[in-house]
Amino acid sequence: MRWPSLLLVVALGAALYLPFLGYAGFTQSEGFRVFPAWHMLHSGDFLVTRLFEQPYLRKPPGMPWAIAAMSSIFGENEWAARSVSGFSMILGGVLCWWAARRWYGPTWYASLAGVAYLVAPMFWADPGPGRAAEIEALHNLCVLSVMVLIVETLGPLNSGLPVGQVSRLSANQHQFRLHRLLLIPALGLALAAEFLVKGPSGFPALGGLLLAFLFTTRNAKPFLWLLPALAIAAALVLWWYFSLKAAIAHIEPPPVQEPPSQFLWTPGKELKVLLLPLNALVAGLPFTLTAGYVLAFQLRGSDTTGKFLSWAMFLGIALYTVLGVSNARYVMPALLLGPLTFPACWENLHWHWPRRAQARKFGRILQLHRPGLVLTILAAAGALYSVRLEHRKSFRTSGLAAGIKLGDDLASDILAHTLPGQPPAAQLWGDEYIDTRPEVLWYARREAATKGVTLRPIWKPGLDKTLALPPAGSYLILRDDDGKREFRDPEWPAFEKAGVFRNATPVATGTAHVFTFRVYRID
Repeated sequence: MRWPSLLLVVALGAALYLPFLGYAGFTQSEGFRVFPAWHMLHSGDFLVTRLFEQPYLRKPPGMPWAIAAMSSIFGENEWAARSVSGFSMILGGVLCWWAARRWYGPTWYASLAGVAYLVAPMFWADPGPGRAAEIEALHNLCVLSVMVLIVETLGPLNSGLPVGQVSRLSANQHQFRLHRLLLIPALGLALAAEFLVKGPSGFPALGGLLLAFLFTTRNAKPFLWLLPALAIAAALVLWWYFSLKAAIAHIEPPPVQEPPSQFLWTPGKELKVLLLPLNALVAGLPFTLTAGYVLAFQLRGSDTTGKFLSWAMFLGIALYTVLGVSNARYVMPALLLGPLTFPACWENLHWHWPRRAQARKFGRILQLHRPGLVLTILAAAGALYSVRLEHRKSFRTSGLAAGIKLGDDLASDILAHTLPGQPPAAQLWGDEYIDTRPEVLWYARREAATKGVTLRPIWKPGLDKTLALPPAGSYLILRDDDGKREFRDPEWPAFEKAGVFRNATPVATGTAHVFTFRVYRID
């Protein structure tokens, strides 16, 4: 039954995360991952990521690299860009299947863990990171790989932490050991990949895992086995860092960057930080409940792997809180262990249900004694929600329609003001709107190209400070809605106060989701 159960996980992942990925145009922050990747393919520069000619280093290049790789196979389109997340989800489910098979034993338990990972609402609920060209799904796969390899490298069987039902597995321990000479380089590569996808944002989850191991075994000596892997990861990351530093030392303009500390203990978000544990537990449902159930009902003979993983998850959440993270979305790496606690929860109910009335009561309330029903309901909910989400992206949140209209308006204006014998081309400068919805400008450029017009969007950070204008005959796009800005002030009032618009002609307006803009031709 091993291969059929694995095929079940792969087939379910493909059904949930691959269909209709190209149905809707890009939305939210997808453009920040996709367009630098496509720029890499055209420029051949895979070291310095750029967005509309502006060096863009807010995130490491791992996700653009992955999108560039998939786009080189499937083309520069929405499906290829989002398929990175879809395939990451499938591989994550396979990895959970593999880990549960090693740690718990029976194939049935492996199926529970693999399917549970795929149907977890935190992956398909809004904003649907498992079906978007966002960082989360790939980063989750890297973090999960690191955590699984850490557990394997620390060698719980050799350091006093039983894995699964020890009485069942003691005769087959050789099946549950991998040679550390293979694990250490694999762990080093996984650590480097994790950092190159999203920097240090997954480290608190790893810290929770190490604390849980130390708390459970009272033995720090196995940590020495991690040092060679850390050395490999550090060497790879430092090579990338110094190569990048040398590449950007003399380039203009200066890169756009984003320090990780910007998301830690931000003034005004203290209450959100304090509520983070509760928000994280809700975000990780129902598998935060299974982890809590394993810890609450530690029945005699229950599975210690489940307890260890449950402690690791909750300690990871605690570390994110201590560091001052306010958004539950950033705690997702710690919640990845929740699906791996599901087999332990079911085993407690299956083998020890008659012994504790309280355990029976909570098990019935949570329907944990019917894992197939729970997982089927979540899978159906995920499929239906994904249909709704794709429809919503297409008609409400994507910048596709606004970009097509803008491209059509600008193409008409450029053609009307192009002198005979001159190629129809113009620059389009912007700052805040590019930093909000870059896909609008990308779709506008694509639409203008279909009419024979070359539209060249250029990101100019700090326009509200310099009030710089593009050359005469070029265009300026400004965001003018009253929506909340998180780390900057609105740019529109600065231009209005300076009287810049006296020498400009309004040519287009538009809206992508709730973000409105105006475009001016500089006379």
